Amino acid sequence: MDIERIIWAVMEPSKLIRALWRTIPIGPFSLRMKFDIPAKAQYGFGIYHAAKLAKALRIKEISCIEFGVFEGCGLLHMENLAREVSREVGVNIQLYGFDIAAGFPEPRGYKNLPYLWRSTWGKMDVEHLKEALPTAKLVIGDVKDTVKTFRDQHNPAPIGFISFDLDLYSSTADALKLFSTGCEILPRVICYFDDILDAPEATAMFNDWTGELLAIKEFNETHETMKLAKINGLSEKRYVRAAWPSAIYVLHAFEHPRYNDFIRD
Repeated sequence: MDIERIIWAVMEPSKLIRALWRTIPIGPFSLRMKFDIPAKAQYGFGIYHAAKLAKALRIKEISCIEFGVFEGCGLLHMENLAREVSREVGVNIQLYGFDIAAGFPEPRGYKNLPYLWRSTWGKMDVEHLKEALPTAKLVIGDVKDTVKTFRDQHNPAPIGFISFDLDLYSSTADALKLFSTGCEILPRVICYFDDILDAPEATAMFNDWTGELLAIKEFNETHETMKLAKINGLSEKRYVRAAWPSAIYVLHAFEHPRYNDFIRD
């Protein structure tokens, strides 16, 4: 642990309590999720609420996806979270991880933020990762191609949560085309965009005309009956202060046959 994290933990005692709670995970997942106890809380939030929506709609199985697997840490966390959520909510969860595996694509043009990314990063050991993943399936190849064949090759359950961690504008724009391929989805799909929040040093300076934010903006401009929107007040209404709620969006499929189904208890 570096000196900054030690100082932060001392200045914010709740972090120490949550670290201990994470080591000894007592209580239901829904309670621990409210206090950001599970690792990768943004994934836990998305998977849990996708499963809750599916249960309200009496859908027994959903799919959750990670775009940008790299070394596989996120997908491994997703497997652990999916097991807990499935056990608590009673909805089966399929997991898929999309990655090119050959390394980071060349970040061409200002929209892809070449001042942040390098093409020498991110090569995956596919066979090693397959052995490490008990249930998740890897979808290997250029995302602009794999999203087109995903439905026919994998026949996924309705998609409820997606993490977009492809970094580049072009790759994210290609991944968002999944929503236009005829894949079955829930009427509202929770989406987490990893590369729209800047570091404390403000080195990235993300904006609406580059990167993932541009991909989101263009998606909304070109889709009349599907829109990506933030959950208003999510950060303010959670018990724990964190940055990730600002990176949560929801894909609203207004013409989905079950968009208007009543879901409240």
